[in-house]
Amino acid sequence: MTNCKVPVELERYLDVIYRIHDSDVFPGSQWYTRVLYNAYPPFRLNFVLDTHVWPCDSMAAKELFEKFDASGIDITFGNRQNHPRTVMGAAALFRSNAASSFFWRHAYRYMRRIRNPDDQGGMMYVLKKYEH
Repeated sequence: MTNCKVPVELERYLDVIYRIHDSDVFPGSQWYTRVLYNAYPPFRLNFVLDTHVWPCDSMAAKELFEKFDASGIDITFGNRQNHPRTVMGAAALFRSNAASSFFWRHAYRYMRRIRNPDDQGGMMYVLKKYEH
């Protein structure tokens, strides 16, 4: 899902690109929209990443999905600081189920309530409030 222009050379590696319509982008921030779109994913397993994040080699994405599918985990994030209480919205892997939908909808609601488009803050809020 993107509201950016995807380079033609990148498009050939993707099966489906969901373009975020300009009218869906909350004025001043795309982060609200991204979190809300994540609550209603198009596939059973979803890998949402920023355009500057990409798997390391041709088998990395396949291996990532296989391991995640077998894990039983509902949602996982990358982080740059390698600390369990830090998340990075640039790469999120999650299942299409009630638990991940709950997570994203509550992150969105929190972000809107405090009027802060920081998706990482919304994600951390939900992780802390609903530990399990």
